[in-house]
Amino acid sequence: MRDRCPGLTVQGQHNSRCEVREGPEYVLRSFMYSGNDTFVFSTHRYADDSCGRPGISAVLRGRFSIRGKSWSTVGASQIDYTLDRLELVVHNQQVADEWLLKLNVTCPGALPRLRKLRVHSEYILFYNNNVTGTPQELQDMSPNQEAHLLDAVCLRALEMGLPDTGLVKIQKRPPGPPDPRAPRVELFLGETRQKGTVFYTPLLKVTQSVDCEVCLALERASPKVPPSLPFAARLPALMSGEWVSTRCETRPMGLFLRRRLKVTGRSWDAEFRFFSDSKCSTATLVASAQGHYSAAKTPANRIPGASDFDFMVDKGFLTLHDKALVASLQKDKKCGAPGVWQLGVKRDLTPSKGCPPLGIVIPTTEYELVRVEVDSQGNTLLYLGHSESTKKGEPKKRPTAFQPPLLQCNAPELPPLTHFLNSYNRAPPPGGSSVVAVAIVIALIARH
Repeated sequence: MRDRCPGLTVQGQHNSRCEVREGPEYVLRSFMYSGNDTFVFSTHRYADDSCGRPGISAVLRGRFSIRGKSWSTVGASQIDYTLDRLELVVHNQQVADEWLLKLNVTCPGALPRLRKLRVHSEYILFYNNNVTGTPQELQDMSPNQEAHLLDAVCLRALEMGLPDTGLVKIQKRPPGPPDPRAPRVELFLGETRQKGTVFYTPLLKVTQSVDCEVCLALERASPKVPPSLPFAARLPALMSGEWVSTRCETRPMGLFLRRRLKVTGRSWDAEFRFFSDSKCSTATLVASAQGHYSAAKTPANRIPGASDFDFMVDKGFLTLHDKALVASLQKDKKCGAPGVWQLGVKRDLTPSKGCPPLGIVIPTTEYELVRVEVDSQGNTLLYLGHSESTKKGEPKKRPTAFQPPLLQCNAPELPPLTHFLNSYNRAPPPGGSSVVAVAIVIALIARH
């Protein structure tokens, strides 16, 4: 097990910033894998985008085993979880009442004795009797502890359990912008869903968190005393300039990507380079698009600290770097005249109004969520919206979470862009969509 996934045991992993998930949800996490194949996962959920007002904390304890390499995601391993115990603490009465209402709607009658959740009290919601039998500790609980046991099915419905099988990937991140001080070891946890592989925000190894205030706050925290981060300044969504991916990004179906976005006035030009390997060294195709954008007519402050925009796609281009993909499109009349595709030659999809079999439609409008931040190193970061792809015929939804950040690359203190892209591309973040639908590439690979 340790040979297949070196470095997984006896280490803690923490968030290095407040994590924004679909919903939106604001989360801080701390995970510990131990040498006896047990784990302790602590997750703190917050009511604000700065992770300053704690709402609910959950601690999951159990066992894990590495099944083997993932068939769907290069460089990742499959990990099996067995949950032994789940502890819950709420920090706000409104959150407690809302969670209890959700429980009664999702799993009616599951906990008939639980009439009210008390703030700062510990509730044991799951205990695996198959491991140790009914423990004495459930009979000798303090006044601030209660046991109300849910089944595993209800835990999944409440999104508080673990996937039966997850994905794990450890990355050694070399020095480079935005943090050039030292290499880092990052842990990526994910799962395989119906719509593809999802990786969450990477966690930083605890032994490397000396200069990470968020990590240190998590290390000192407990379920009853969660971290409370200072208010994060909200900056205007000024996108002008050139932005690039800070790493080789992971996408569903084992795809890897580097993004580049240039914004001038109200016009934008984006490039998405897809690769077949986690180091982004073997190109598969390049999708690019051009257009204009405007502020969206949505409720103000829909997502705190972020702004909604409508990105209009006026032109689209595709460059193939894989012979099998060239052969696949040569016979497709819906993507323009057949037989015109060539390896490494950029093709304008605008005259054919896109390539419908691949999900490319031109013109179209993409909904975007934009947030600008400045990190502890003084780098300006651009966060664009992340949302799961919708089924055919369903209306597009505005995102409520973010993709990994893009780094403003025209600052004079940064090294040449070529050096930056070649040296800082080893760790993958969660999957998502951007100005050009990622379904384009998924469809291509499925035909490959």
